[in-house]
Amino acid sequence: MKIYRSAGAGRVPSVTDVQVIALYDAATGDIVHTHSVTVLEGGRMISERDAVEAAKTAARRAGHSVEALEVKTSKNPEHGLTPYRIDVRSGEFVPIEMPRRKSGA
Repeated sequence: MKIYRSAGAGRVPSVTDVQVIALYDAATGDIVHTHSVTVLEGGRMISERDAVEAAKTAARRAGHSVEALEVKTSKNPEHGLTPYRIDVRSGEFVPIEMPRRKSGA
């Protein structure tokens, strides 16, 4: 099979909206499930309510019991890409420090 390569991808639409939905344990702040919604230029906007429902549906499909989980939303795409938890006092996203891997292992 011959693979053809193109020099350009054409016009790439810009991102017009991002929503990150975190379903978390209110007692510990541990995020159990995250769901991100990205809307591109010309795409249909998704309401926060619909994004939360989609997150809960996906979490249930993954085997999570969502009834006891709290919801935190964000417009910051980093909250869906790197490890975070929710501070139980402030209710805000807090980055989690990941241990560094030993080199040469």
